[in-house]
Amino acid sequence: MDTPMRIGYVLLARQIVDSEIFGKPASWLKIFIYLVTQAQYEPYKKLLRGQCYTTYADIAQACGVTRGQIDHATRFMKSKKMLATRKATRGMVVTICNYDTYQDTGRYQSDAESDTKATQKRHTRDAIKENKETKKQRRRVLTGKEDAYAPGCWTNAERLEILRLRELLIQDGWRPGQNERTHSSTGG
Repeated sequence: MDTPMRIGYVLLARQIVDSEIFGKPASWLKIFIYLVTQAQYEPYKKLLRGQCYTTYADIAQACGVTRGQIDHATRFMKSKKMLATRKATRGMVVTICNYDTYQDTGRYQSDAESDTKATQKRHTRDAIKENKETKKQRRRVLTGKEDAYAPGCWTNAERLEILRLRELLIQDGWRPGQNERTHSSTGG
């Protein structure tokens, strides 16, 4: 009997052959796949799901590429909203945009009819979990911690919606970074 792997796995969609990065130098795809494999599956310390902490030196050593190749690849991936980066102490935090979309087994079609009920249950659990994560992200953005969520991954419409909500809350007496709203009314 085969021994199960303990390290884990990532999903790699067949659609990757139709993506723009597939037509770029092979080292760029290698870098992207490496970053996806390094991303957190669950939040860990200050990293969120889909984020990893790395350095150019780590990427160069793991992928056998040069700093220039890393720079060109990351610039391309950022321009295509595949990832976002944020400087960190002695390295960078990389956020894989749409990580949840690509790493959700429920999003991939299955030919088997027998697992339909299990898939429906999993979709419900995943939808609840995704909704909780979205609320957490919005809460962090509203409290002024936008940089922790790689703004390059938000669409303009989402960013405007969050900023409008934040302005309304501030007008209502809410202060970023505090748990309670402050009201100027007095009474008993």
